Amino acid sequence: MLALWSRRVTDWLERRGGDVVAATALAMTGAFLFRHHLLHERVFIGDSDRLNSFLNILIHQVDGIRHGGLAAWDDRMFMGLNAAALVYTFPNPLTYVAAFAQARDLIWAAGLVSLALFVAAGWAAYTFLKDSCRNVFAAWVGATMYQCSALATLKIAQNDMSFAVLILIPLALLALRRVSRANRTRCLVGLAAVLTSMLYFTFLQKALYALGLIGAYAVYRALWTRSVDPVVIAAGAGTTAMIAAFPRLWTVVRELRWLERPALAYQAGSFESLYTFQNIRPREILRWFDDGIFGRFPSEAAALGNNINLHEGLLLYTSTFATLLVLAALVRFKGQWLRLLRFRDEDAPFHVAALAVTLAVVLVKPATYVVHLAFFGRDFTHARIVVAGLLPMCTLVATVLAAWLGGRELRRVCVRSLAALGIVLTTAALVLVAIDSLAYPVHKSHPVLLDEPAPYLARTVVALLLRREIEAAPPAPHLMSAIRTTPESVRLAWRDDAGETEYRVEMRSDGGEFRDIGSTRPNVTAYIVNDVGARASYTFRLRACRRELCSPYSPEVAARPSPLGGAVAGETHPALSWLAPSEVVKVMYATVIFGALILARRLARAAGMRAIVVQLLGFIIAFQAIMYANAQFNGAQTRSGGALFAGGDLLFAAPGDFQRPSEEARARLAHRVERDDFRSVVVCDPRRFPVFCAPHVSHFWDMRLVDGYSTGIPARLAVLPWPTGILSLRALTFPSSNELPWDLLALLNVKHALVASHDWYANRHDGESSAGDVDIVTNPRPVVPRAFFARAVTPVHGRDEALRALTPARGAGLLRDVVSDSVVENYEGPATLTDRGALRIKTAPDRVDVDVAPAVQPRFLVVNELYHPDWIAEIGGRPVTVYPANVVMRGVLVPVGADHIRFTFRPFARPVTMALSGVCALITVCGVAWLLSQARHERR
Repeated sequence: MLALWSRRVTDWLERRGGDVVAATALAMTGAFLFRHHLLHERVFIGDSDRLNSFLNILIHQVDGIRHGGLAAWDDRMFMGLNAAALVYTFPNPLTYVAAFAQARDLIWAAGLVSLALFVAAGWAAYTFLKDSCRNVFAAWVGATMYQCSALATLKIAQNDMSFAVLILIPLALLALRRVSRANRTRCLVGLAAVLTSMLYFTFLQKALYALGLIGAYAVYRALWTRSVDPVVIAAGAGTTAMIAAFPRLWTVVRELRWLERPALAYQAGSFESLYTFQNIRPREILRWFDDGIFGRFPSEAAALGNNINLHEGLLLYTSTFATLLVLAALVRFKGQWLRLLRFRDEDAPFHVAALAVTLAVVLVKPATYVVHLAFFGRDFTHARIVVAGLLPMCTLVATVLAAWLGGRELRRVCVRSLAALGIVLTTAALVLVAIDSLAYPVHKSHPVLLDEPAPYLARTVVALLLRREIEAAPPAPHLMSAIRTTPESVRLAWRDDAGETEYRVEMRSDGGEFRDIGSTRPNVTAYIVNDVGARASYTFRLRACRRELCSPYSPEVAARPSPLGGAVAGETHPALSWLAPSEVVKVMYATVIFGALILARRLARAAGMRAIVVQLLGFIIAFQAIMYANAQFNGAQTRSGGALFAGGDLLFAAPGDFQRPSEEARARLAHRVERDDFRSVVVCDPRRFPVFCAPHVSHFWDMRLVDGYSTGIPARLAVLPWPTGILSLRALTFPSSNELPWDLLALLNVKHALVASHDWYANRHDGESSAGDVDIVTNPRPVVPRAFFARAVTPVHGRDEALRALTPARGAGLLRDVVSDSVVENYEGPATLTDRGALRIKTAPDRVDVDVAPAVQPRFLVVNELYHPDWIAEIGGRPVTVYPANVVMRGVLVPVGADHIRFTFRPFARPVTMALSGVCALITVCGVAWLLSQARHERR
């Protein structure tokens, strides 16, 4: 028996040994990248978005599990938030895995879950690629690219459920690829499970792009196999998934109507304005060759002078050699020109088309506009469609490598001689080290201006390669403007066609002589002149200087008043694009080495030698992808020495930071700010916290806040008269304790403002920060209670009329006394009310109970919590109407003699939702039964 088992294991390893090695290598890659987290040397936090919009929701979900069940309503941000309607995450099995960790170690445990997902993405990609190219080595290279790509690396650092789409895409395509008459049932069930998981648990915007890729692949496979089975199975699985996920989908769609995304930086409804605001331009194509060409990480991009969001855009970079390989294969493959575009290599034309569509949507404005219309004009970033282009690109690389290997597996060529394998690996590593070494001497050079004329750009690149300084004087700046932003300051702006320069500014007043007033640092195109006379006239000129070589003066420009009354209009031209000189040199050297490898393969006569060259190229691609991911995860920029997320880079925190405070510590702070009776706000000084801090501390310290950050801001909260600088696209935040709108905050039950410090934010001091680590400012205004009986009610029709009544025109900044007279929408109750009687409020997940003393007259109860249509109320077991009160609050009419009111949040309690979800199981059972009957009939 033992001998039989041993023989079976041996046979399996003979067949699957390469797969085991590849899977192990992918797992080891993940462990290598997360090594500091695994060894407790650092704590993986990732991007600020992960802390503020994923980990905080994870804390909410885990807290619910530990208290008996998941809670849909989260009252720690925005006066309350429907956590079941978030477009970017949803409770899933991994939430329960994280819940096994101790409360203090939750964020560290979440890092382990992210590592597991990172490895799973590599395994999923390998499974599909191995089935496509039938070569272990080529599939491993493609899977390593997929796992360590710019998209995968940056998205695992943002949101696990956004990253999970990358795991499910290869599995869905694999199910369609393996469709045959013999296994249609398994493919249908497997694909339905994958698509249901995608729609139920992941980031829905990326899931929609993925569904487009999967649907197109089903059509292509149907054409290739000349069978309708792939389309039928994709349609059946998609329908099943849509019905199964309908509760979430319906909840999200409904919720979007009640959220506001204040378009403060662009004109709402205008694609042109949105396109300018998102600033994703054709220049992004350069990131396909080197993702660090505009800066390897946000702080470096800012230092170069670039206004670019590195977490969006063309995130298809894996390796410069991989990009060059795809382009070379598109031109000539298997001895034929443009062969990959023809219907000859099974899936290759599909992957070329998918990659082309992805590039077009990101880079070509009309294509972006078409997708914008397909999403009903919502202000989404459609460059995220790269999620549908990454796997096709990796598949093309694996396909080309497998074809060039000619069916030779790595073990058949190199295992006979470990020395040969060692030479190949060492050579691949030396090639990459050589490229970095050649590029290092120029890393401190001035950046290269992409926008300058082609002759200047070519001259600059050649000078970098030759390591020579450019001796020619730069051209003069032009299109200069001088705008008075205030009576005492002038803003200068100009265009420049040369990089690597500083600018020397001269000014004259009232017709006098020009005098030098200062110079700028390199690579800027704006300058602020302060302390000018309010009534004097000023004229400016400047010139560009490279060391001591200066351009002629620009045309003289007189300062003029701003046409917007103090506000400066945005510049009419796009921001300049600066290239990192070392990355430009790397791309140039990589191109030369790639050409040499292609030439060596072509000139090699022996098949074994050609295979070694291809393997060398494959190892270079894989190693370069790993080096890129390692620089993102373990570079010096991830270790913050000052303000957290100061440059927008990823963060690996110091050990001991971000351990969640104990229940005792949270209780002490809750007692200090009277958490059960009042709300608070958090003051985040942008000089100390460049990103939002309230979303994290609200859950980390278990606070009840008005501020927050999510998919959008609740519309009823966003329409209130907030001062400038508090509302943004998806957040409500307070930058200064000296400018808090105390009157408005008092209306919202806010009694305290907590001034955030780094120690409190990260819970430092040996893992148990105290309540004394945060300064607290008390509201000087009388605060509206959390629950009260209104003395009178003013009925209005709709939110807009309620807002006008809440902020009467009798005085600027005055708000209505809602305790004396509340504004209630669509109220139809009695006019005579009483406010007598004590009340007590108790809360539980998705429930608020209010005990009141019985009264002989009706009363109107107002709960100072965010109104949401899915809150229902019952008195004595009978449902009563929940009215929108005072724009943001909930109100109910309490009848005579009532002593208890229960509010319950039920986001899924819709008959149509429950009915359609029930139909899902019936459709699945019927579909499987039909396929099984068809299979039996065919066998007979």
